[in-house]
Amino acid sequence: MIQDYFGYCFCQEKTVTLNSSGQVTLTPADVVMPDALTGGGTFSLSEAAFDCSDLGANIVTVTRDFGGNITTCDATVIVLDGPPLLTCQDINLPLNILGEATLTPAQIILSATDDCGITNYNLSQSQFTCADLGAQNVMLTVTDGNSHSTSCNAVVTVTGLPCEFNDPGTTGVGTSTGSVAYNPSTGVFSVNSVNNAGSPTTDNVYFIPSELCGDGEITAEITSVSASGFAGIMMRETLLPGAKKFAVYTNFGANVRREIRVNTNGPANIGQIFRPNTHWMRIRRIGNTFTAFSSTNGTTWSMLISANIGMTSCIEVGLATYSLNPATPVSAMFDNVQIIDYVPLIDPLGGDQYLSAPEVDIFPNPTSGEVTLQWGAALGQSADLDIYDVSGRLVYHRRWDIVDQTQESLDLSALENGLYQVRIAQSDAEPKVVRLVITR
Repeated sequence: MIQDYFGYCFCQEKTVTLNSSGQVTLTPADVVMPDALTGGGTFSLSEAAFDCSDLGANIVTVTRDFGGNITTCDATVIVLDGPPLLTCQDINLPLNILGEATLTPAQIILSATDDCGITNYNLSQSQFTCADLGAQNVMLTVTDGNSHSTSCNAVVTVTGLPCEFNDPGTTGVGTSTGSVAYNPSTGVFSVNSVNNAGSPTTDNVYFIPSELCGDGEITAEITSVSASGFAGIMMRETLLPGAKKFAVYTNFGANVRREIRVNTNGPANIGQIFRPNTHWMRIRRIGNTFTAFSSTNGTTWSMLISANIGMTSCIEVGLATYSLNPATPVSAMFDNVQIIDYVPLIDPLGGDQYLSAPEVDIFPNPTSGEVTLQWGAALGQSADLDIYDVSGRLVYHRRWDIVDQTQESLDLSALENGLYQVRIAQSDAEPKVVRLVITR
């Protein structure tokens, strides 16, 4: 506070904050002591309007005219900049066909103002991939030129396909077109497509592909398909219309449709297999042998057909839809989609194990969790059973001092879905090894 006793003019320090327009205006009452104001006279200020250029301490001279008696005093006016005002909004962020997306601050800003201007925008996450599917919490922080900051949160829902799938966009195989959406909360694929009429040598099918190298399998439950449409799974050598292929489809009728092309650009062998109300399908590749299975409940499976097709090591596997009527769009939904890559197993004793068909009697294989082990000639001997995951980690062990039953049931329900190596060591014999697939 500054006092000038000549004429009884008293000044006081004042702190003011700029408004949202970056301005503030003073009156004498802001910087003159109340007792001086009530004493009479008129007051004027050397400066009354302030903006962003006046931030900090300012000296304002107050002049009092009391009947021609002029007195002055100086008041310190401290001008402050208020924090930014910020509101965020939730958005959907689609991945591009490469499975990537970039978020900008502008996409989630509903409103952002600051009296002296925002100079910096910072997102807690701006790059997203297929690993980020679903709702992601993102914080945006804005800062003005005076280091004042404000933050808000937005839910960014990342949409796209799981990492193992390649987004075909609107282009299918041949001249077909369509779209696919994936719900990461439910695991359901929703597919819509329009297919022109194909031929035995040329495919027109909307296909959501995933690359599979070596042996493996794909499983899917078709939960809905529109009338006159077909939905199913397929393995094909390339995405070209005349590629070698092995495919099975359902429309929930009495038959499953199978399409097999063994030569590039050759005619496909198309036929029907009696399997009423098929919802679940599986195709397995072991070498050049392709085998299809069907199920009504996902638990009990029956073989549909098997074929020998000489395809390259790396092929395309995935979900497919098409219609026999090119004028009728097809809508279908797929659930419980799983692709298992039978990668070379890591031998826990060193080296890689490239295994073919199982030699140990263990069934069913694949299994949902419970298997039966056929001991055969091991009766009366000791035995050790070890199960390793694909990284070579021991996940299950059991020892028998004496094997006294020809069959033994094992509960493997605690193991996750995937590919495992089972090693059975018996007295005075080389260990037997078999691949085991657990899928539910």
